[in-house]
Amino acid sequence: MKKLLWLFWLLPLFLFAQNNSTVEKFMLLKSFDKTLTFADLESKDDLFEDFTHNSQLEDKRAGYWIKIELSQTLKSDRYMVKYKGYDFVHSSLSKVQLLNKYKYANDGSLTFSFYFDAKRDSKVLYLKVLSSTTDKPTFVLQTYKHFYKDALVKPNSHMMYLFFGLISGLMIMVSIYNLAIYWYSREKSFLYYSLMQFCLIFVLMYTLGIFCMSMSLFYVLALVSALLGIFFVRSFFNVKRFFPKIEIILRLFMVLIFLDFVHLYVNGYSLLSQYGLFFIFGSISLLIAYLRLRAGFIPAKFFLIGWSLLGISIFLTE
Repeated sequence: MKKLLWLFWLLPLFLFAQNNSTVEKFMLLKSFDKTLTFADLESKDDLFEDFTHNSQLEDKRAGYWIKIELSQTLKSDRYMVKYKGYDFVHSSLSKVQLLNKYKYANDGSLTFSFYFDAKRDSKVLYLKVLSSTTDKPTFVLQTYKHFYKDALVKPNSHMMYLFFGLISGLMIMVSIYNLAIYWYSREKSFLYYSLMQFCLIFVLMYTLGIFCMSMSLFYVLALVSALLGIFFVRSFFNVKRFFPKIEIILRLFMVLIFLDFVHLYVNGYSLLSQYGLFFIFGSISLLIAYLRLRAGFIPAKFFLIGWSLLGISIFLTE
């Protein structure tokens, strides 16, 4: 009986997923041609096949391209897309469509938004696959307003801007305060912390969808924030003097960040951001603070409290 009830409950969800009226076709192209570009894809329409299972992305030697044919009756609006089973960096969306790939949905789906003008923009969208997961591939398109209709804090709402204003105002105040301390003390750790806060303000604006930016710029800000964070921790806790072995690890992480800048320039995305490797630095920083607190360095207590709350908030929003 329970199984039957579950079936009746899931059936509408299944039907909705299969009858996404805003999308007419969801297809995949597998190619070993490394020189293939978005301009070449129109001539390869006959090679695309229905994209229904993640096993279609198993061959790591190949490159994959996704083709989405939008409904011919799709109206001009801002749209939100929830998708699973794959990720991408490059798309055929034009710059004026303002691709904003800024957050994760609560159910684990990835999301992005874009603007669509029925008179100007193509109703065929191409995505260059970057990576895949074990989830069944999906692409669900909704208007931006409909996507957030049940959200407690909606984008472009008074509540959203109030929330953003409080958080960003606090961050700006902390940044200016630390900058003033640096001006009078010339202690570099305060300068590093102030600059890191400024970078994080823009990251927050992007994450909350306050404004759109290119993914490359977002990755740059994330990497610069991480680099400034390392400079701050090394200076504030005098890591080189008290923990020479951990100093070596931090220097290696700095090298990884610089290499990731190169990778970002060449390939258009950040490996550290893509695979969530910033938590390594966060964990090391908390370990350093704990060890310094045990040695009697009282300011480490406030560092532990602040950065632990930051870590928890990031975990809850992912």
